[in-house]
Order: sequence, then C-alpha cells, then structure tokens
Amino acid sequence: MEDQNRETDFPTLFGPDDAAVDDKGRLAISKTKREWLGPNFTMLQCDLGILAIYPRPVWEQLYRRILRLKLNNRGRMLYESQILGSAHENMNCDKEGRVVIPLSLRNKLNLGGPLQLRAVGSYIQVWTERDYEAWMENDEAFNANWQQRVQKALALIEEEERERGLV
Repeated sequence: MEDQNRETDFPTLFGPDDAAVDDKGRLAISKTKREWLGPNFTMLQCDLGILAIYPRPVWEQLYRRILRLKLNNRGRMLYESQILGSAHENMNCDKEGRVVIPLSLRNKLNLGGPLQLRAVGSYIQVWTERDYEAWMENDEAFNANWQQRVQKALALIEEEERERGLV
C-alpha cells in the first residue's frame, strides 16, 4: 500500500497491473496508479533499459541530483545522454486514463503486446512479458550493455559527489 518515501517525502506505491499498448500507441493506466502519478509525469528509458514512468516530484529529485554536478563531469554527461536524453516530460492521461507512449520509446523498447505495469515504490516499471521473463531468469544478463554503461555513469557521479561532499 501507500507509504512515505524517506528520500522524496512522496507516497510510495507498490503492485502490478496487466496492460497493453493499443494500435494508437496508448497505454491504459489504472485509476490507482494514475492518481498516484498525478499530472505532468515523465516517461523514459530507465537504468534497467525498460520504460519507466516517474511522478513529477520523484523525477525532479532525480534530475536535480544530476544537475548539481559539474557540466564537464563524465558521469553526468553519460547519464544525461543515456537516461535524461530519453525523457518525455509533462505527460498526462486522457479522460479514459490512457497516455500515448512516445513513438521513440515504443520503437526503441519494442513495446507491443501484453505489458505489466509494476509500481515499485517511487516509479512505475513497464515490462513486456518477454523482457520481464528474461530479467527474472538472469537480471545481470538482461540488457547487460545498457546496464553496464549506466552503472559506469553512476559510479562517476558518486565519485564526484564524494569529492565535493555532496553525499
């Protein structure tokens, strides 16, 4: 159920929902998850390499962490390019509770067929059946190249944060 997230002071949400992308690229989101997301949420390819949907307050915390780093920090540049560069901000559901997944994300992440929306505390993961099964079977091998590049960027970010006393 809902709880407060210590890092964001934003209520957490947990649990899966079955979903699908229709022929117009729309994803129906349950009322519980829509209300929790609120207006102006963000969609992007997250650290796992799958689609993620962030409520505005959590998204703001994520990118503020990156923006406080030096512009020429290699970790910042890598993370901005990989993660922040895929973000689509200010997304909203229509009256029927659907949101159009941007074509760039639909194509890149092969989002078609049955999906599972998994609220994991501070954001929603959107999994294809194939990807979720592959991740459950071997999480280290799943999107290994993507995850390694993200981890490299995060390690460089953490190094600068420690050096500058930001953590």
